Amino acid sequence: MYTQDKIKRMTQIALNEQNEKRHHLYAHTFTRGDYIAFYLFKSFLCVTIAFLLVIVGAFLIAVEENLISIRDFEWQKYLIVIGITYFSILVVHWMITLIVYFLRYNAAEKFAKKQLSLLKGLAQYYPEEAADPKEGEKSYDEPTGVSGTPEEDIQ
Repeated sequence: MYTQDKIKRMTQIALNEQNEKRHHLYAHTFTRGDYIAFYLFKSFLCVTIAFLLVIVGAFLIAVEENLISIRDFEWQKYLIVIGITYFSILVVHWMITLIVYFLRYNAAEKFAKKQLSLLKGLAQYYPEEAADPKEGEKSYDEPTGVSGTPEEDIQ
């Protein structure tokens, strides 16, 4: 039968999964290193695309306003400044990404431990389902109406 404590545990498990599923359950499909590396790669792509768009946009605006002539432009000096700026922005963004997703993965681990403890507490109410039938014993599955051992079902 259902007891008050059992219902509370089941409700808590369902609410946790519903509220935190988006962040925490996805994190445990990866190892910590893979999870962080995936987001570092996404960060690299985003920073690179955004930086290129800004540089190309600034260059086109400067050419449009005749501030610079393409023939007389000193490429080396500006490419060094652009390169240093790009790598400094990339490193800062990577550090922020590393910290954020490391903390998210740790939060996901805590969530998984909490859920596991709730599930273990709930398992005490189902002692007959926790024990697997021994080989050769007949079992009966009420929802499907199947009885017998798997060998009998095949024949």
